Amino acid sequence: MQLGHIFRKQYGQKLVYLDSFGEGWGMLSDNNALVFVDNHDNQRGHGGGGKSILTFRDSRLYKMANAFMLAFPYGFVRMMSSYYWDQWWEGGKDKNDWIGPPADRSGNTMGVSINNKGNCRNGWICEHRWRSNRNMVRFRNVAAGHGMFNWWDNGNNQIAFSRGDRAFIAINNEDRSALNATLQTGLSSGDYCDVISGDLSNGFCTGKTITVGWDGRAHIYIAVDDEDPIIAIHVGSKVCRGNGIDQGVIDPVDLVHPNPVSPTGTERTVVFINKQTLVGQDLFLRGGIGHEGRPGCTRDAVSSQCAIPISHRIGGTNTNLNSWKQGDNHLDWYGVECGQVSPPNENRVIAIPYRPWWERYQPISYHLNTRSGNDEDFRDMVHRCNQQGVRIYADVVINHMCGFGGSGHGTGGSYFNAENLDFPAVPYGSNDFNNCSTCGTSDCKVQSYDDVNQVSPPNENRVIAIPYRPWWERYQPISYHLNTRSGNDEDFRDMVHRCNQQGVRVCVSLKPPATFGSCPKLLTTFLLHFNPSLRPKELRAQGSPLVWTTNNPNNAATVNSQGYGYTPLNQWGDHYWMLDVDMDCSRTEYGWFEVKAMTIVRYPGGGVQWESDRNQGTCGGTAGGTKPYSSGNHFARCGKINAFDFDGNACTINEF
Repeated sequence: MQLGHIFRKQYGQKLVYLDSFGEGWGMLSDNNALVFVDNHDNQRGHGGGGKSILTFRDSRLYKMANAFMLAFPYGFVRMMSSYYWDQWWEGGKDKNDWIGPPADRSGNTMGVSINNKGNCRNGWICEHRWRSNRNMVRFRNVAAGHGMFNWWDNGNNQIAFSRGDRAFIAINNEDRSALNATLQTGLSSGDYCDVISGDLSNGFCTGKTITVGWDGRAHIYIAVDDEDPIIAIHVGSKVCRGNGIDQGVIDPVDLVHPNPVSPTGTERTVVFINKQTLVGQDLFLRGGIGHEGRPGCTRDAVSSQCAIPISHRIGGTNTNLNSWKQGDNHLDWYGVECGQVSPPNENRVIAIPYRPWWERYQPISYHLNTRSGNDEDFRDMVHRCNQQGVRIYADVVINHMCGFGGSGHGTGGSYFNAENLDFPAVPYGSNDFNNCSTCGTSDCKVQSYDDVNQVSPPNENRVIAIPYRPWWERYQPISYHLNTRSGNDEDFRDMVHRCNQQGVRVCVSLKPPATFGSCPKLLTTFLLHFNPSLRPKELRAQGSPLVWTTNNPNNAATVNSQGYGYTPLNQWGDHYWMLDVDMDCSRTEYGWFEVKAMTIVRYPGGGVQWESDRNQGTCGGTAGGTKPYSSGNHFARCGKINAFDFDGNACTINEF
């Protein structure tokens, strides 16, 4: 909603205000924020935002907003992929907001057809396939782990900034003046392909070419009437010259070892990061090989050629570490990847005349059975996505059942009578719902999604979003978890933590409480009593976890016993956070790999702090040396003990 105001220039908003986007606007901390330009609800005027929402119908502004979102280092981003429907506006509302995806005459959803240009047909929009959007995803991947630098603006609606020495973007949202300036890009000298206007194909650019000088500066020109008033370049879009090889990124010749090779096999590897932290802070590492220096690099850690397989060696009783290291089998550049799906539970069948998208939000039971498939189909989809490194979260409806009165059978065949509030497949009856008078509106329905008192009233005894708020809403997250999980309880713990942050009392009981307000067992009690391994934790892992260590042998805790504390590998002092893994050295670059650390506060209201870009020189120590190529990260050696300072350039590398 706020990005929409900015790019539409409503209420005096300007692009210049985006320099502090995110936490600077009083929003959630970086590691807790989900950022998007639009979703399936606000596209249709639901859920707030009104006419400020940008969608595919405003393609020029929409591309600018998505480009900024993907370029700016804040939050976990989500991009919409839509289908087209004819709008019918009446009284400020779209009367056709019910229309579902493209369907044949029998109401069956039509498949997505792709033309020879890679664009979708048959009524599918597929914003994710638009060149500017897909290329800005690559931009974000290349810039991962690098902060915002070299901010420039004209005081109004022209902005530009770099992501360290990896990427640069400029946007012109002025109505009457071109962006015509020589700006600092942070990039090395050379010619770069603008990934908004074209693609890099066989080393050559199909769009605009931007020349960066020896000092990192480039002349940027964006006309007022450009179809896409954006320029974006990054180290992966550097144009080749002459024989098709970019002379600027060739590794220097080693006269002593003219044909260096990466070591083979798995070797124990230790990385220390010296950082004095506060209580509640933890350190994580991301790393691997830079995407611009090796082909075949993707967000999927299993298949990416830039991710390095690892196996954690530290054990002990550190419950946070033992949780965070589960599934952390690669050193890579990304956190958790997620995809959202519509509610997977049985819903009412709506045929007016075709199946609208919102029928999935009219639950009949909590059986996993919709027109998309049953529980086995859902688990199979989740499993296949997980294998590709993508985690699935469902849009779960737990605070109401279907509306519109009447009776019938749901998508799974379950009978219901909405008029009598009878849902035997659950089973729930009229006594399980709140009294209509608690809603606060004349018709017991939400009349305005912009009214916070109707959508999310502060009084727990009032309803949320719809007239009936049954006591059993508190139990359904557990039911969903038990029916959809694939062996990993990370999301369940995270759900509990997020609920606690918002002040939501999540309760569980073996027997339904007699009244709405009673809460015989807190979820924490349930978790500890029935399965201690499900104990709620304060933070989801944001990378490969490090543990605090010291070189003081008199410290009460030791790495071997407690999973933190004293270790003889630490030769320096307190506050040396350690990663101790077995690493596949064959996936490194001549034995070297990159790392960058971040600190995260594990408690509500905490934030994330990335290291700034580094300029590492030759490392000292018994196994020191010089990095094989340049980047803004630390360079460590596989099979060695590596020590760095957080936000420092010094490095020491020793043999075991």
